Amino acid sequence: MTPKQRTIISLLIVMLAIPGLAFAIRKARLVGRVVDPEHNPILGVTVTTTSPNLPDFREADITDKKGVFKVDFEEVGVKYQF
Repeated sequence: MTPKQRTIISLLIVMLAIPGLAFAIRKARLVGRVVDPEHNPILGVTVTTTSPNLPDFREADITDKKGVFKVDFEEVGVKYQF
């Protein structure tokens, strides 16, 4: 195998590995909305997410003017608390 072929194969392996690493970070996303009793969005609410199954997991997001927050999950099939 020539050095050029080795380089091409190495680059292909790296190109295939990078998307896999990015996918491993976030497995799921929840988009939620915080509203008042009249269904008006509430701005500036801090939504903190934890999991009794994952002691090191803690995500926090602040609602925008539409009351929307987003949480990215590293694991699926476990219980989360908001």
